Amino acid sequence: MSRQRTYTAEITKAHVALLERGVILSKQVDLFRLVNRHYYTLQNWHDQNTGWRIQRGATAIRLVRQLSAITPGYVYDRLREPRDFACLTWILWYAENRQLTGRGNEQQFLLSQFAEQIQEQSLSDVDNETGFDFRRPADRYSIQRALQYLEDLGGVQLVDGQTKEWLEQAVDADVLYEFTDVIRSLVSAFNPQLLAVVAAHLNNEGKTLQPTLLQHILADRFPVMAIKPLVRAWRALLLGPILLRYDDPEAFAELVVHADEVANELLESFGWLLDVNRDYACIVRASGMS
Repeated sequence: MSRQRTYTAEITKAHVALLERGVILSKQVDLFRLVNRHYYTLQNWHDQNTGWRIQRGATAIRLVRQLSAITPGYVYDRLREPRDFACLTWILWYAENRQLTGRGNEQQFLLSQFAEQIQEQSLSDVDNETGFDFRRPADRYSIQRALQYLEDLGGVQLVDGQTKEWLEQAVDADVLYEFTDVIRSLVSAFNPQLLAVVAAHLNNEGKTLQPTLLQHILADRFPVMAIKPLVRAWRALLLGPILLRYDDPEAFAELVVHADEVANELLESFGWLLDVNRDYACIVRASGMS
């Protein structure tokens, strides 16, 4: 009985760690070993409920999460402004553009050269007001926050220099960064074509108040996005903060039908509670925070 409780507690801890951490690095020894030990059980759970894949390698493990709808989610501590997220996207584009085939110095880049290339690319298809101009302090801080976010994930590491000096435009200030193996996992989930289609939809002001299911937006261009309603409900709940009936009526209706089953699975796997109301559903965690 004690062994079963230990096993259940380990599975719960591994589930929560995968969901709450963008990447689990090998230097986080205990968590890394825990998730590796229960990998097949964890992956089987996601195969049945979310369709997400657990990507694991020698240095990192990551739950590759996929959206089913373009609804607002949590704001990260490091990324708060729209241009912060834009910078993050450009960094992933930059990493992909280098094809990630090198080692050592080939994975290193100077912040000044990197910023120059992003600025040039961002101005190629838009007006000067929406493109990046890293002479503006706000844009410099956006790229700094995006890089810090990736550094926290383990995707890049600082090799030489002081980012603060570059931000303040000190004379001859520059910073040398290096992509790590973790960036490969992030880039593998980066789909520029999908991003372009969704961005075009979001920029169409006539559709901003419409439900935002990806499979409706993408139609037949990305057939993989045809996800079952209950799977969409699981994804929305786990990504948070809530599943709105308005955003996905079909998934919400399916959740209501299977509410007891989902609630039991959620409690058993994560130790969390399910709260279903007339127009929304959300997860209530042990701390009382949804």
